[in-house]
Amino acid sequence: MPSITESNWPQGQFEQKCCEIQDCIDEKIGIIKKFNTIINIGKLGYVGIRIYLNLHDTTLKKEKEIIEYLRAKPNVTWIASMDGLYNLGIFVVVKNIAEAQDFWNELMERYINYIDERLLTIITSSNYFSIGYLVDLERSDYKIVTTTPQDPSIDNIDKK
Repeated sequence: MPSITESNWPQGQFEQKCCEIQDCIDEKIGIIKKFNTIINIGKLGYVGIRIYLNLHDTTLKKEKEIIEYLRAKPNVTWIASMDGLYNLGIFVVVKNIAEAQDFWNELMERYINYIDERLLTIITSSNYFSIGYLVDLERSDYKIVTTTPQDPSIDNIDKK
C-alpha cells in the first residue's frame, strides 16, 4: 500500500486509511462519540423562549441582515431556517420574562415591516428523544426536562 505522502494515492483509499487511523486513535484515548448533551437552563436560572417568524417582502440581503442581527445577540442560542408557516426559528435564553419582552420589542421595532406571521413561546419543559424513534428501534430513550427556573438555594456557605 502506498504511503500517505504519495500524491497518486486514490482518494477513496486515502479517506479509508485516515478513518482507520482516527478510529484507532479514538479507541486508544477513549473519546466519547454520539453523545447528546442536555442542559437544563432552568436549573441555571434561565428561561428559554422560542420565536417563530415568517419573513416577507425581504430581499436576500435583508434576510441576511436580520440573521446577522440575531447572531450578534449573546442570548440567541440557535437560529434555524424552516419550511412551513414560519421560515425562521430562534431560541433565546433570558433571565426573566421582562428580558424576553425587551428582546421581542427590540426585534419588532427593527423588523416588523418584514414579518408577516410571528409567534413567541415560553419553554417550560422540553422532551428529548434518542435517534431510536426515527428508525423504529424497540428501545428509544426518552427524557423530559423541566426548564422552569428554580429558586437558587443559598446554604450557609454561600451566605458567608
